[in-house]
Amino acid sequence: MKKYLVVITAVLFNVVTIHAQPNTWTRKADFGGTGRQYAVGFSIGSKGYIGTGYPDVGESTKDFWEYDPATNAWTQKADFGGGFRDRAVGFSIGSKGYIGMGYFYNGGPVYYKDFWEYDTVTNSWARKADFAGTARDFAVGFSIGSKGYIGLGEDETTNDLKDFWEYDPLLNSWMKKTDFGGSGRYGAVGFSISSKGYIGTGLSVLSLLKDFWEYDPAANTWTRKADVAGGGRDFAVGFGIGNKGYIGAGSSNNPNFWEEYDPTINTWTRKADFPGTGKISSTGFSINNKGFIGTGSYTKDFWEYTPDDNIPGIPSITSFSPTSGHISSTVTINGTNFSTNPLENIVYFGAVRAVVASATATKLKVYVPVGTTYEPISVTTNGLTAYSAKPFVVTFEGGNDAFTQNSFIPKKDFPLGYNPCGSYIGDFDGDGRTDMVTGDFNSSVISVLRNTSHTGSVSFAQKKNFIAGNGNRSCTAGDLDGDGKLDIVTSNISANTISVLRNTSTAGNISFALKIDFATGNSPGYAVVRDLDGDGKPEIIITNFVSATFSVFRNTSSVGNISFDTRKDFATALGNFNCAISDLDGDGKPDVVVGTEAPSNIFSVFRNTSTPGNISFAARLDYTTYAERKGVAIGDLDSDGKPDLAISNFNNPDHSLSIFRNTSSNGVISFASKIDYPSGGIGSDVSIINDLNGDGKPDIILNNYWVSNISVFKNIGSVGVISFAPKVDYSTGTGPRFLNAVDIDGDGKPDIVLDNLFSETISVLESLIGDNGCTPPSDLKVTNITDSSAKLTWTLPDTAATTFEIRYRVAGDSAWIYKRKEGTQNAITLHGLSPNTTYQWQIRSNCGGQISEGIHGPGFTTASSFVSSSTNMSDALSAGNFSISISPNPVTGNVLNLYISNATATNFQLSITDMQGRILISQNLFLGSSSLNRAIDLAGLPKGIYILNVINNKNERQQIKFVKAN
Repeated sequence: MKKYLVVITAVLFNVVTIHAQPNTWTRKADFGGTGRQYAVGFSIGSKGYIGTGYPDVGESTKDFWEYDPATNAWTQKADFGGGFRDRAVGFSIGSKGYIGMGYFYNGGPVYYKDFWEYDTVTNSWARKADFAGTARDFAVGFSIGSKGYIGLGEDETTNDLKDFWEYDPLLNSWMKKTDFGGSGRYGAVGFSISSKGYIGTGLSVLSLLKDFWEYDPAANTWTRKADVAGGGRDFAVGFGIGNKGYIGAGSSNNPNFWEEYDPTINTWTRKADFPGTGKISSTGFSINNKGFIGTGSYTKDFWEYTPDDNIPGIPSITSFSPTSGHISSTVTINGTNFSTNPLENIVYFGAVRAVVASATATKLKVYVPVGTTYEPISVTTNGLTAYSAKPFVVTFEGGNDAFTQNSFIPKKDFPLGYNPCGSYIGDFDGDGRTDMVTGDFNSSVISVLRNTSHTGSVSFAQKKNFIAGNGNRSCTAGDLDGDGKLDIVTSNISANTISVLRNTSTAGNISFALKIDFATGNSPGYAVVRDLDGDGKPEIIITNFVSATFSVFRNTSSVGNISFDTRKDFATALGNFNCAISDLDGDGKPDVVVGTEAPSNIFSVFRNTSTPGNISFAARLDYTTYAERKGVAIGDLDSDGKPDLAISNFNNPDHSLSIFRNTSSNGVISFASKIDYPSGGIGSDVSIINDLNGDGKPDIILNNYWVSNISVFKNIGSVGVISFAPKVDYSTGTGPRFLNAVDIDGDGKPDIVLDNLFSETISVLESLIGDNGCTPPSDLKVTNITDSSAKLTWTLPDTAATTFEIRYRVAGDSAWIYKRKEGTQNAITLHGLSPNTTYQWQIRSNCGGQISEGIHGPGFTTASSFVSSSTNMSDALSAGNFSISISPNPVTGNVLNLYISNATATNFQLSITDMQGRILISQNLFLGSSSLNRAIDLAGLPKGIYILNVINNKNERQQIKFVKAN
């Protein structure tokens, strides 16, 4: 085994105080175990973990410790399941930690390949599938999304290794991936940033290394990046925080150097030196936006690093205007910490994603999407989410003065074949249509129905079933990991758990990762998703019927990786039923309202007093209604800017609906005396709020479970005055439960969708309100086609349109580009198209908020600006002492393959510029032989024409033109 000299300088620390300003270090409580080196560390949620290692006295250890930054305290946990060892490797995935491999001297060196999983809930270890590579020590590990990665290190023959492996915890299996791009080594540093992994530095043949490499799991490729600026080092420490990486300490000429890596510009920047003793073989991890380093060089001091303020800030929504309007109208969202790139702001109007037309750091202009629901607007940027205080209200022309039996088409039923319960509407596959998920109360299955409707015709694809927990009582959804997709949460009454299914869908294909279960209180009921503590990550809140509590799971997820802190329970009245959430007092924090069942005759309000990282509520406030099962809905019913409460009362036909007008002020929650409305039916335990007739006033829909109908109450109130017209009933299936008011068929008007427990169906009642026969254009043509433009024309419809909405895309792509023209115009010229590329397009009419069916125009192919090779390697150039070629061209995905051959030089620089010469991508290339294959990630480039430049250290240069088609 390789040996090296470790020089330790002892420094006595009493009290060190370094204020947590940007780019500073703060000494924290010493590590709870003995001083050591070669330990393993990782973080899970809001806690850090360090264990195993080689102590200053004695043999290898197996103790394992948890660090809580909130209390700055260490707690010893269950000893590592694999026994005594040091030089092991570890990482965390979701709510589990993993440790494996390593070394132990037991009369002779022993190298391990066993692999163990740590469960924070049970504080226990379980042995998993052994590492598939050779036994080793000093390996490197990190996780990306739901997978773990381990590689490099040295084996018992002291070989410097470079193999690289992926671990799938769901399958409990290992898969060999592409070998590490650099030379074999041990004592390197590894971490992940978003969807990429990074490994650098280390020791090889007694040489300190400084090269640094990026791993892309999607392409299974390595790319050499800028060398670590501080020079070669081994047994350093590193971690990722936000969109930056950090490396420092270790054995080198600059042991206290601390450097920050920015992957967007591929540069290193020296930061504040590490102030502790020289650290060799220490361990580190990050929690939220802080980094932590401890142990190493037989020490136990522990330090917190606060990075610069360039970590992405948490977005906020301060206002939006207008607060109501028709589909496809423009809304301006005001706030903070938005991305200036429109594509990097993910905006949802409740159930569906909106198109962002323009963006600044404080202002977004977006188009109201078809399928908008009466829920807060959300903006997700850099994996963090902000919510508006109130919903956007969809309006349309021609709304009736009153609801009648002709306001909706009689129900259309879709059989499910089981007992549906707890449905939720959301666009799960991102195709712009609102899909539906519903659970089975008597099994562990949930079903997702993909919406295939078009204007005037409702339809769903065949249901897809996914495994959740047993006894599903309700479903809800929210983007839990900040990736722009709605994840599903189910409550499992028989299993006393919630199941979270991470969304992995693509347009037209609905899919979810395997469920992750989290223990709740006894008999969980109904869940909602919203950010309670203002950290940009939405929590899960769920009621527990038998326990008389509601539980909050504080979100600690990152993009592609869903995790939660240990749940916190809050006491409710006996027999809690469902809950709803909204900022009732206007203090910017969403409050929780919990309904109950008999014998309680109250509902309860919990005023939110949380701060980032800490969930808390003021003392519970109880309000009297009736001793019935009570459902809760929240919405501004009198247009005064304050959300009011609609309480449904289960077996009380004369008082089925109780309305509480909000009279709260900042920090003080209060309501006026209730107003009761009868439904005449019984079994009213669910109500929803939405504007059904397009007049800008949210109406109420109430279920009547035992008489198989629903009641609709038209809002006839005014500012400060709540009033509703007498109800109108509509027939449903048997046992109507969960209600949704959402535009299913894409005509701009909300339909009513519900699940029927006993008839085992979904019912859809299509809206006929204000139907004015909005029709699409006709005689669609394409003319004046060039290599970068085309003119689309049409004949105006008989019915006057306010605007025409056009969308187009590269054939086969899932992403549309949106345009619009005034209703008096009959043509548009598309610019910026890619040469030699086939396009599809559609157009529809917007008649003041009512939307016609979208009509497909004829496909067209742009002209070629240059000839592309038909071979796998196209557009090859050769000059001087090296040649380059690329494929494919045009690039129809996000990867361009570069091949360099006949090279005599070893160092190359690659750059990609636009046609104006602006450098958009820059990489350093190192050739260990005369040729190189390199996959270049173009995901950040919009479609267009680009120039790839390659120059070597002999000043020989090549250029090649290519097209990115999407």
